Order: sequence, then structure tokens, then C-alpha cells
Amino acid sequence: MRYSFSKENKKSRNATNEIKEILKEIFPMKEFNETEAGGLEDKEGIDYWLVLNNGKRLAIEVKVRKKDFRKNDVALETWSDYDKKTIGWTLDSNKKSDFVLIFWIDSKKWCLFPFDLLREVFIIKKDEWVESFKTDIQTSSNGNTWRSQCVFVPIDLIWQEIIKRYTGYLKEEKEWTKELLE
Repeated sequence: MRYSFSKENKKSRNATNEIKEILKEIFPMKEFNETEAGGLEDKEGIDYWLVLNNGKRLAIEVKVRKKDFRKNDVALETWSDYDKKTIGWTLDSNKKSDFVLIFWIDSKKWCLFPFDLLREVFIIKKDEWVESFKTDIQTSSNGNTWRSQCVFVPIDLIWQEIIKRYTGYLKEEKEWTKELLE
């Protein structure tokens, strides 16, 4: 599959009104600011800054897909540059995103993940998911050409793994917990 990075980036930026509408439904915000496409913040995983009504700032990464194939899955990038073995956005701890919003243009479907939780679960499950689900390598260009790889993981499975990872019981009873129970 051949992929023009600049065309895809433009497609994402053309969906700004829909993205803003989605984010306004989710977050009580007083400001919505777009970052410069291809700029430093964009490379750090920040497409939009939201300023919530309480003043808190959130960094949002957006992944726009043109077609929703109705498989209820998302493309999680394993390799940003497959040949150089540069890790994909989903595994990159240097990304500063608070959330990643995935938006399908044709169906208007969207899914929002807390980025650090998604990344942590993907680190743990990546090898299993690459073995179990469809992977794809695409060729991209913006003057330079590179190949990236992703794996298509069901949305509900990602949420199940996030819940499994981030809910539980304290493994051993601590002194302070005994005092709380008395």
C-alpha cells in the first residue's frame, strides 16, 4: 500500500471540525488549539491542545482513517520505520499525548484511549497481538520514503486488557491496610 504522508496529514487537518465536535462532547473545554502539522509538537504526539474549564491542559494525538472497514479494530503501529527498526507511535514513551483519538471519516465513528494506558498494554501484549491479528506494512513518502508496520487489534480487546491491567487487588497485605480495617 502506497501512502502519501502529506496527503494523509492534510486529510487529518481537514477533519478538524469533526474532531473538535467529538472532543467538545467528551471534555468541558474553554479552548481548542491546533498544533503546526509537521512541527515539533506534532512529532511529540500532539495534534491539539485542549484547555479544560478547570484550566488543565490536555495533549491530544489524532489518527484519522479514511475508511471504516467495520471490523471494529484499530491500527497500532509497531514500527514507524520498519527497515530502520524505529518504534511506532503506540510504543514510543517519548510521545507526550494524554489521549489518542481515532476517527474514521466515512462512518464518523471514533474511539478515545488514554495514551499511556494504551501504550503500556500494547508493550505487554504486542508480540501476542502481532501473532494473532492481521498486520500490514505500508510505504509512505514526504520526499523521503519509508515503510511502517501496524497490527489491527479489536477495540473491545484493547479495553479488556486496559481494565485487566489497571484494576486489581493489592498483592500483599500491608501494615497500614490492617490498621484501616480495625
